[in-house]
Amino acid sequence: MSDSGGDFYSFLGGLLFGAVAGAVAGMLLAPKSGVETRRELKEKAEEVYDRGREMYAEQRDRLDEAIESGKEALTSKTEELKSKLEEGAAILRKAETKPATGGGKASK
Repeated sequence: MSDSGGDFYSFLGGLLFGAVAGAVAGMLLAPKSGVETRRELKEKAEEVYDRGREMYAEQRDRLDEAIESGKEALTSKTEELKSKLEEGAAILRKAETKPATGGGKASK
């Protein structure tokens, strides 16, 4: 069984790393002064950091929603199961209190 969610996040991490590495390499090889290059690197790093925070917040919100949905489903199923068990117990109690009906031989 493959972990498609983990594969996706590995791919996304690799893609993000490749984009950052490409941007850094492009800036370092561009014909600009050191001060200008450092300023651009700092700006790009801040952009990447901000986007990472946004992605983290989005995923955290999705996870919180999924957890809440799971809790609601579990509560619903628990109540449904409890109801079914109570119905079954009532049927058994009713069956125990009924007198046995003649299945044997009748006396003469």
